[in-house]
Formats: sequence, C-alpha cells, structure tokens
Amino acid sequence: MSQIKRFIQPRSPYFWLMLMFNALTGLLAWVSQTLPLPWGLRVLVAVLAIANGLLGYWALRLMLRTSGQQSCPRK
Repeated sequence: MSQIKRFIQPRSPYFWLMLMFNALTGLLAWVSQTLPLPWGLRVLVAVLAIANGLLGYWALRLMLRTSGQQSCPRK
C-alpha cells in the first residue's frame, strides 16, 4: 500500500502533469487508430503520442524523485 501512495500525490504538480500527458497520449493513440486520417497527419499524431508518452515518463520520474527527497529525514 505504501508503494501506491508514492504514485498518487495530488498535491504535487508533477502528478497532474503526468496524468495530463498520459491522458493526451491515450487520446492521440485513439484518434490515430479510429479516424480516417491522411498518411502525413497519421504520422504526426503518432509522433505526438510518442513524445507525450516520453514526457509523461519524465514527469513521473520527477515526481518520484521529489517525493523521495522530501520523505528522507535530514541529518
């Protein structure tokens, strides 16, 4: 249970940034698979989805890094 609390941090701005990037990635993946887009636009949407996935991963790492620093006791 304590490991899940590490991921769910509604007070952290990085948590909301991670959620936004992950939701946008899902939306872009859905658009690229369901709508009949021209080839160039489909490639653009796919590149944006991959970039958003990477940015979401970056936000997750930042969130976990800042939460780890805050939870460590100072000497």
